[in-house]
Amino acid sequence: MLIKHDENNWGTYKTVYSSYDGYSVTSGFYFVLIERVFATGNFTNLNGRVITFGVGAATTRGAGWWKYLTTTANAVTGLSDAAVDAFFNTGIGLYPSYGDRFVLENTGGDVTAYIYQGSSGWAEQTQFIDGDLLVNGTVTTAALAAGSVTAEKIEVSSTTATIYSGSGPTASSGGTGNSNAQGVYLNGVLNRIECWDSGKIRVMMGNLSNPPTNGS
Repeated sequence: MLIKHDENNWGTYKTVYSSYDGYSVTSGFYFVLIERVFATGNFTNLNGRVITFGVGAATTRGAGWWKYLTTTANAVTGLSDAAVDAFFNTGIGLYPSYGDRFVLENTGGDVTAYIYQGSSGWAEQTQFIDGDLLVNGTVTTAALAAGSVTAEKIEVSSTTATIYSGSGPTASSGGTGNSNAQGVYLNGVLNRIECWDSGKIRVMMGNLSNPPTNGS
């Protein structure tokens, strides 16, 4: 193995079996005895020493991202630090480092993510997207609740009740607006965008056939 500080201070070493070798569960480090093969600079004094590999809490490794299947149906939300530590030790085999993100999934497909915050332990991430982000595809009406997508200037609804009276638009009829119809409506039946104000249609973009009747 190569241990390097800079271009002028480095060395190559081989491991030598001894009673020091092995992983210490209590300290979280791996201990190994080394023998110098070649060294230069201040590494010429490093020989026959016991060194440790940083897999413990005091290591300087960067944060990582892991996912682990718990193999049980037990809930993965609201877990204690000890419970997450146990899964991390079993699934990853390292001591956690600050900023580690650990995703747990049970056999029921429930997924929860945790972030390690050092002395504060594991914090459950309340906002987490588990790889099911739709980037290129279609969102069907079954995936959206009526009126569930709202913003300051637009309302998108999977029903017509907020804009239209009666049965609403059809392929051959534009329908009749409510007297208080207000806002932007995405008309998927006739493939157009409609802008309503006080029960009156002000703008249509797209298919202009079969215009709606203004509300009275």
